Amino acid sequence: QSLNLLLKQPINIISKCLLKPFKWAYKRMDICVAIGRDMKEVLLSKGVADTKVSYIPNWTVSRRYSQLSSEVKCLNPTLLYAGNIGPAQGLNANLIEIDYSLSAPLKIDLYGNGKALDQLLSHNFKYVTINYNGGFTKVEEESLYSKYSIAIISLKAGMYGLGVPSKFYSLINYNLVILYIGDRDSELYRLIKVNDIGWAFDAVSEKNQLNEFFSSELYLNSEIISCKRNI
Repeated sequence: QSLNLLLKQPINIISKCLLKPFKWAYKRMDICVAIGRDMKEVLLSKGVADTKVSYIPNWTVSRRYSQLSSEVKCLNPTLLYAGNIGPAQGLNANLIEIDYSLSAPLKIDLYGNGKALDQLLSHNFKYVTINYNGGFTKVEEESLYSKYSIAIISLKAGMYGLGVPSKFYSLINYNLVILYIGDRDSELYRLIKVNDIGWAFDAVSEKNQLNEFFSSELYLNSEIISCKRNI
């Protein structure tokens, strides 16, 4: 009877009831490891003491990857998207925003699978052209990534504090410049801004900057790309 009563309540009430045990559990932890500064801020906002939170950034083992030159001998204007294509990525919404700001064709090579794939491929973009190539394996990463200069990483609004997409680490090891669209001041947003390894935009609060970026076609400047491949 209690469960039936709970399920009849508005969604926000159910969410609050279900989140209470998690918030209690956070405070009971001896140590919380945050792999992003945004994740640490979320933990602190839940009442976890600052002394109990350790910020330990995620990374990757560089020796697993071939060392590629940072010089851009031939800029590939086609953008790469390689990874999950699900609701959390918000790729369709972000590409719609990009399409709105374009005045010339933009080609994107898409690799991956997910629940939002069919919706993305069925959308009628005006300037964005998507070439879907199916999935790929870890073994194929080097041959795939070495063909491109710029990779897109997309997250839907509201993913702040939920970590960094794992594909980011592989992409920067292959010296790809990153175009990130996601929450402002998220871990990936900060990494890109601080280290100057690409561009980062909040699709909601920085919509104008995103539009200006594509209308100016900065991503087609080989000198800028070379400077940003300083990983």
